[in-house]
Amino acid sequence: MKETNKKRMLSYVLAVIILFVMIFSVYFVTTHEKHHCSGVDCSVCYTLQIFQETSKVLGTAIIAIISAIYLCKILFSDIYTNNIREILISLINLKIRLNI
Repeated sequence: MKETNKKRMLSYVLAVIILFVMIFSVYFVTTHEKHHCSGVDCSVCYTLQIFQETSKVLGTAIIAIISAIYLCKILFSDIYTNNIREILISLINLKIRLNI
């Protein structure tokens, strides 16, 4: 198997694992939302609190990543199109005669 196929398969497996964890965590929250709390050291309350904090951090991180990707796309597409314009615009393309 080629190296690119291995990387592609690994990325698919990781995507499925992340999807499974997200679905399971949502299921856990919905099923344990109204549990009978045992008091100060309630493991369900602790797990729900960790899930809420993690979802806030991931939400912020995803927004930051998408913003960074969009900004890079804008910057690099601008540079790329300007380079193409500089290549395509020449005196010959503009049909300018220099010997008058």
